Amino acid sequence: MNICKRAYLYISRKLGKTLILFLILLAISTLVLTGLSIREASDTAALNLRQSLGGIFIMKPALIPDNMKKLEDITTNDEKGSGKMESYVYDGDPLNDDVIKEVMNTNGIDDYSARNQMFPDLKTLNGQGLKVIGGSEIFKNNPEYDHSVMAEAQAGTQGITLFRNDVLKMLEGSKSVEDKLHGALISKELADLNGLKIGDEIVLAIGPKSYDPNLKKGSLKLKVTGIFAQVKQQENAMKWSPAYRLENRIFINSKLMEDFTMKHWNAAGYDRVYFRVNDPAKMKEIMKKLKNNNNINWKYYSIEPGDGDYQKVASSLKNMDSLLTTLIGIIIVIGMAILTLILTMWMKSRIHETGILLSIGISKKKIVLQHIVEIVIVAVFAFGVSFFSSQMIAQGIGNKIVQQTNSQMEVSGTKDNNQNEIPTGDPDDFEPTFSAPKITELKIQVSPSNLLLVYSFGTLIAVFAVGISSIPVLRLKPKEIMSKMS
Repeated sequence: MNICKRAYLYISRKLGKTLILFLILLAISTLVLTGLSIREASDTAALNLRQSLGGIFIMKPALIPDNMKKLEDITTNDEKGSGKMESYVYDGDPLNDDVIKEVMNTNGIDDYSARNQMFPDLKTLNGQGLKVIGGSEIFKNNPEYDHSVMAEAQAGTQGITLFRNDVLKMLEGSKSVEDKLHGALISKELADLNGLKIGDEIVLAIGPKSYDPNLKKGSLKLKVTGIFAQVKQQENAMKWSPAYRLENRIFINSKLMEDFTMKHWNAAGYDRVYFRVNDPAKMKEIMKKLKNNNNINWKYYSIEPGDGDYQKVASSLKNMDSLLTTLIGIIIVIGMAILTLILTMWMKSRIHETGILLSIGISKKKIVLQHIVEIVIVAVFAFGVSFFSSQMIAQGIGNKIVQQTNSQMEVSGTKDNNQNEIPTGDPDDFEPTFSAPKITELKIQVSPSNLLLVYSFGTLIAVFAVGISSIPVLRLKPKEIMSKMS
């Protein structure tokens, strides 16, 4: 009688043990296949999320001493007395369109947004100050901030970033000001507060301030061409001065801004440029490649990662992947231990059978091979059924993991919104912050490749478990086995 026939007859005769073995292998393979499927789905979701969020790095003029030109000292006069404050201006190569074009030639960069900002007062045509949305408490009693807004101009391949990222949406008019030299986009809150509508004219005025007393007076006459609203809530809205609230941001034409800043500050080029990469996971690689571009004089420029949205979720995505990998490992180890323990116990109960097989001339090697064939036959059916059982439970477990991951992102994405915190002066401190984006769902499907993986490694584990459990029998001599039978 050959090995396969003996194996089949044994598992047919011992239905109770076969059923127990089937259920153990089914449980192990179902859990492992579920874990593999969820991890595969989470990897796909992570890639989709990275690509939808994109990632940015920021290029700025390098404000180091060698690139700065000293201006006339600023005379200050406050409650502490009068004094002088040193004043400097950037005097290096401008961050202009030629530099941007060179950066955009780098593989992996698919978009940019070049930005200039200034902080004028918002006024009517006759010079009367208009109202703005209030900021932090520490600025409420300072008249210099009563009419202060942020004027921003963006030049890029796809328009204003905050609209493209669904932070802002247009309610009236067009969201483009690049085709309207004196056009302006204002928020609904600012429009309602001052009774402004499409077609109304406003003035952005600059002049001496306590922090810049030598600033010459100047103004821009603009026409309201669009009104926008916030889609996402700005978490740090009450942290700084009114000008840093999105409600007080006014978007104007980039050419108009360039001419105005050149005239009043002698400042050419852009304040900073945001470059978007299509996969934030490759951010460091792309930045390293860019830094090796000798066509750009890096003495005058600096770059730094600014993939804030992706970083908010990256750690949670990594935690999810790590958790699934750990769980799969634990399931395999525990499953193999249980399987080995049960097979070892059963092997001791098969001493009589082993002795008989040895007495009719069947070698130990063939006996162990029979045991392997037995478990492989059961495993083939168990692993096949696990394809369907894992389908039933994988989606539910995946949804639970998504909920847990999103709750972790809410905690990690929470920022300190202390309204009395004093700005450090770094422009990045004033950037709008928003709640972390979330993984909405995992579409989990058990793939044939994962099933094949379970079949391959599951069979190896089963064979290994049989080998370990057979050691006590293999170590016995035929005479010792025969004595144990008696």
